[in-house]
Amino acid sequence: METESFVRIDGNLHFIQGDDRGENKEGKYLRFALKREYQDVDGSLRHDFIILRAYDNAIKDWILSKREGTPVLVEGELRSSRGSGEVYVYVKEIRER
Repeated sequence: METESFVRIDGNLHFIQGDDRGENKEGKYLRFALKREYQDVDGSLRHDFIILRAYDNAIKDWILSKREGTPVLVEGELRSSRGSGEVYVYVKEIRER
């Protein structure tokens, strides 16, 4: 059976303070997150932060031109870092919602 790691996810831009840049075999990347809010099963408001990496310079520039909290839709590929094992979304496309 062939598997696919394509994801489409929406949320609000959240800029990570501190360690937001990196480099690996793929090249230099910008590390940021999507903040998602929803009602938990107990009725409380929950905040999830999904980690993303953007490698494409045009995508990085677009992201950095936006404000914290901008609603966006992201398409990409689910990956795991070889070093840390951190799961992240490799951003292929991003646009404002």
